Amino acid sequence: MKLPKQINKLLRRKNSKVASLITQARKLEFLNNKLLDLLPLPLPHHCHLAKIDQQTLVIVVDSPTWSARLRYCIPDLLTKLKHQSQYFIPIKNIEIKVNPKWHIQTQRQTLKPKPISNKTAQCLKDTANSIENKAIKNALLKLAAKAK
Repeated sequence: MKLPKQINKLLRRKNSKVASLITQARKLEFLNNKLLDLLPLPLPHHCHLAKIDQQTLVIVVDSPTWSARLRYCIPDLLTKLKHQSQYFIPIKNIEIKVNPKWHIQTQRQTLKPKPISNKTAQCLKDTANSIENKAIKNALLKLAAKAK
């Protein structure tokens, strides 16, 4: 049997594509949370930050209705973003994209998690046994215990 590669060794590599992707995802998630804090309720439940492209912020909403509501907030949002310059580069434009499937997909994921197979559980246990970090090891073992 081929032993799984140690995740922590893969992530510690300086030029690791996986580590770079994780860093980018964490940064985007952080900026998304900052953006959602600036929006009036109930907009944060229907929007998320897709990307920042040069001086343009791209926000995805789950319906044309929320796109229209967000469009009315753009002048105020641009002003608020100027005050958040420690997090955001100078933003001059905001693009709004509509993706109805995004909201449906996120609802499904939170409502019905898929069960873990015995094969996956064994893989998680093998990986956990090869990791030195106790927190990650315990988290993987906890996941493996949920197998059906």
